[in-house]
Amino acid sequence: MFQPSSTTTRQSIETIERINNENIRLHDDIKRLRHSLKINEEENNSLQQQLEEIRNQMNNKDVEIKNFHKKLNELEQQLNEAHHNKQKQDEKFVNFDRQILFYRDENEKLTRELNLYKERLARLEELYRQLENQHNKYRQQTFTNDNNNNNNQRINPDYNYNSAMSLNIPTSREYGHFTLIKSRYSSSTMNTTNDNNTHSIPFTSDGSQNLSNQNNSPRSLNKMNDYINEKNCSSQFYAPPSRPLYSPIQVSSNRNRIDQMPVRDFNDNKIKQSEELEAKFDDLLNKKRDLESRINRIPIRGLTTADKQLLGLLEREIERVEQQISSVKLELRKMNILRTY
Repeated sequence: MFQPSSTTTRQSIETIERINNENIRLHDDIKRLRHSLKINEEENNSLQQQLEEIRNQMNNKDVEIKNFHKKLNELEQQLNEAHHNKQKQDEKFVNFDRQILFYRDENEKLTRELNLYKERLARLEELYRQLENQHNKYRQQTFTNDNNNNNNQRINPDYNYNSAMSLNIPTSREYGHFTLIKSRYSSSTMNTTNDNNTHSIPFTSDGSQNLSNQNNSPRSLNKMNDYINEKNCSSQFYAPPSRPLYSPIQVSSNRNRIDQMPVRDFNDNKIKQSEELEAKFDDLLNKKRDLESRINRIPIRGLTTADKQLLGLLEREIERVEQQISSVKLELRKMNILRTY
C-alpha cells in the first residue's frame, strides 16, 4: 500500500514542479511581454508624435502650396498682361515701321519732285535765255531795219538820172525856233547893218528891241510866231521817244518788215501752258499724297463694311489720279520739261 502512494506522490510532486516551472516560464513570458508592450507603447507614442509632426508639416506644405498657386496665378496674369502689352508694342512698332516707310517714300518722292523742279527751272532758264537772245536779235534787226528805212527815206537814188534832187530847206518856223533856242540858252549877239556899218547888240526875245533892230534882224517874224516857237521849245526839246524799243517797225519802201509779235505771243503761250501743266501736276501730286495718308489712317484689323467701302473708293480715286498724273507727265515730256526716262 505504501508503494503505490509514493509513486502517486512523486507524480504529483513532479506535476507540481512542472506546473511551477511552467508558471515561472509563463511569468517570465508575461514580464517579457509587458516589457515589449511598454516598448511598443513608447514606439506608438513616438510614432504618433511623428505622425502629428508629419501632419503639421503637411498642413504647412499645403499652405505653402496654396501660396505657390496664388503666386503662380499672379505670375500667369502678369505674363498674360506682358504678352498683351508686347502685342500692343508690336502693333505700335508695325505702325511705326509703316509710318517710317511712308515718310521715307514721301522723302524720296519729294527728292524726286525737287530734282524735277530743278530740271524744270534749268529748262525754263534756258528757254528764257533763248527767248532773251531771240528778243535781242529781233531788236537788233528792228534797229537795223529802222536805220535802213531812215536811210532809204533820206537817200532816194535816181537810177534813171532823170529825177531832180530835193533840198531840205528849213522853213521860217524851224529857223525861228533855232535862233530862239540859241538866243535863250547862250549869250550870243546879233549883227545889225546900218549903211554898211556893222555893230553888235544883244538879242532879246521879249520884244524890247526897237523897230529898227527888228527890221534889221536876219529873220523877219511877227510876235505870234515868236510866241509859238517859245511855247513849243521845251516840249520839242525834251520830247520822249514816240514808240518803245521793242515795238514793231513800220512798213518800209522796199517792203522789208520783221514782225516779232506772233513769235512773242507763241512763246508767252508756251510758257503759260507749261506753267499751267506744272501747277496741275503739283495739285495732282498733293491730292495723291492726301489720299495715301487717308488710306494709312484706316486700321488694318477689324475693318467694318463702311471702312472697306471707303478703302475701295480711295484706291479707285488714287488709280484715277495716277492716270491723270501719267497724262500730265506725258504732256510735260512733250514740252521737254520732264525727262523721258
